[in-house]
Amino acid sequence: MVEINGAAPMTIPSCPLCTNASPQIFFERRGVPVHQNLACASVEEARLVPSVALALMKATPAKCTEGFQVRDYLCVEDVASAIVAVAQSKFEGGVNVGSGEPVTVRPIVQLLGEIWGRTDLIAFGAIKTNPVDLPFVLADVRRLRNEIGWRPSSSREEALHRTVRWWKENQTFCSLAGPS
Repeated sequence: MVEINGAAPMTIPSCPLCTNASPQIFFERRGVPVHQNLACASVEEARLVPSVALALMKATPAKCTEGFQVRDYLCVEDVASAIVAVAQSKFEGGVNVGSGEPVTVRPIVQLLGEIWGRTDLIAFGAIKTNPVDLPFVLADVRRLRNEIGWRPSSSREEALHRTVRWWKENQTFCSLAGPS
């Protein structure tokens, strides 16, 4: 539970399926605009990690672009931790929540395939890259690190291993929401 400026306490969910909208709602309710790119935070087909995880879980091809886009990924637990750190700080104004570390999409997908033991199902180039998709997205986390003092607690690899473990433990629930 987090209480900000006397506002009603709010629970930040720990379920990777719920967190995609929660940081945005959390901050918007407090008048702070949010833009996010969360790796393990949604079951939406359009999200990279869920779409690959659901395909591999069903033993179907994980259709991807060539994977040359660069993104800033952060696991759900670290997103929640950063939100709590911002909420409990005396910081005022906008702050980006992210890792601040650029990573090409392709190695993320490759690692997911390795963790699942199904690299044979990764289909790079099966989806055409959207021409309006930004090739490089990276959060400027200087305020988060320097003014609030927050840093991620997990490496990207640890986070992906935990995420795959979560997907495996919740296969029945996930299969209801994923691509068919």
